[in-house]
Amino acid sequence: MERWLRWLSAEIDKWRYHPHAVHWVMTILTHQNQHAGYQAEDDLAEWLRIRFGTVPWNNVAGKRPP
Repeated sequence: MERWLRWLSAEIDKWRYHPHAVHWVMTILTHQNQHAGYQAEDDLAEWLRIRFGTVPWNNVAGKRPP
């Protein structure tokens, strides 16, 4: 667990070079249960799918996400 937390902390730290990701998180928290929040969730999820496109768990049943 500690190894994963170190990885997560390092990953989040890298987000300072991706201000759009930070903005999406702020939008999600500010606009929970609203269209703007849902859109930010979709945008963040898509960015993460692209960012981690080579991770095996990202490939469900042999299909790439749209």
